[in-house]
Amino acid sequence: MTCIVFTLALIAATMATANSLHCYTMNEYQSHPITTTNNIACLSVFEVEGQSSSFGAIVDSQFNAHRKIELATADGSCKKMEKILYDKTQPDIFYEAFLCYCTEDKCNKPITYAQFAQNGYKMPSEF
Repeated sequence: MTCIVFTLALIAATMATANSLHCYTMNEYQSHPITTTNNIACLSVFEVEGQSSSFGAIVDSQFNAHRKIELATADGSCKKMEKILYDKTQPDIFYEAFLCYCTEDKCNKPITYAQFAQNGYKMPSEF
């Protein structure tokens, strides 16, 4: 009986791993990307002022369950995000970044900000 339970658990773990989304994670302090599993979407962030890029994932967990429907249609397109302070303690726009979500395996291949800008502020179409 223990052998059957172990076998079923192993099959379930294998299936969960086979169906999970693989994404790159990397920031300016890492020299090489790391691949993570069990994600619902991959993420790329391109910061305008520092012209830096970071890559990560949104993990498939109960805390992100509400985002699954929204992120299911993520196609790699990027949206510009601007943070504005209304109390005028900093410039009107004090933080600008492009956020890109995608749902194909390793679709957030690390690229530089310069490559991102050269590509028309889009993620590369080849994964």
